[in-house]
Amino acid sequence: MLHIFRLFRLPNLLIIAVLQFLTAFFLQGNIAESEYLFFNAQKLIFLISATILIAAAGNVINDIQDIEIDSINKPGKVVIGKYILRKNALVLYGALNFTGLLLAGLVEIRFFIWNLIAAQILWLYSFVLKCKGIAGNLAVVFLMGLAVWVVQFAGNHFNFAILYFYMAFAFLTGLIREIIKDIEDKNGDLACGCNTFAAKNSIEKVKQSIFWLLLICGILLLYAGIFFIQNTNWYLGLYQIVIMFPLFVFFSLSLRKARETKQFSCLSLYIKLIMLAGILSIPLAQL
Repeated sequence: MLHIFRLFRLPNLLIIAVLQFLTAFFLQGNIAESEYLFFNAQKLIFLISATILIAAAGNVINDIQDIEIDSINKPGKVVIGKYILRKNALVLYGALNFTGLLLAGLVEIRFFIWNLIAAQILWLYSFVLKCKGIAGNLAVVFLMGLAVWVVQFAGNHFNFAILYFYMAFAFLTGLIREIIKDIEDKNGDLACGCNTFAAKNSIEKVKQSIFWLLLICGILLLYAGIFFIQNTNWYLGLYQIVIMFPLFVFFSLSLRKARETKQFSCLSLYIKLIMLAGILSIPLAQL
């Protein structure tokens, strides 16, 4: 069972679930109406479940395709071929996608279409886009932003200014993490001829690109913080300026010193914690 959880990337799936739940619950304008919430609770359960199942399927097909690369980068963590047969993993991939799309169809036809597109993008990422420079990273983080945007299908009267802020936040922090993960996996990618953005560029050039993304994140946080404060959302605004902005500054200083794979592994964990800190600020939108 633990191997299945590792294959699915359970912590990442839980982060997606928490993100979608908090977005749906705290970014709606009339959450106090019990009837309104009850109606959307069913949709929300299906929506979150569908998203998680499609994402899990994407992780499975990615591991199927990356057996050779993973055997070099993380031989002790390879699941497919060692604990689960490849043919069984393919059956699992199909079952996850089928169930996810079925639940998506119960929410709304538009959500079904977006999930179908997401499933196709995840397949393309694993077989084509992953080794096409920055294109693979952009495909993954597009889906991260999409995970926030599709929550609107579970209800109405969303605060779209805050919704778009968290979409941008998910996109930028996700892109930073994907690039750092590629730095960690550089040796295996090079050995297998996979030309990721990190594999075909020097560490210094890749770090410079991350610094630019961090600068954009910093500007976004300061602008959003001031905007929220001016619109009487004091707690959310102050959180971005007083807590989130310093976290990014510290991350930038740590990135500057990073040289070894172990250091980038720590940065990968750190940016995930920053993402979680940002997600957990969503309830402040209702204060």
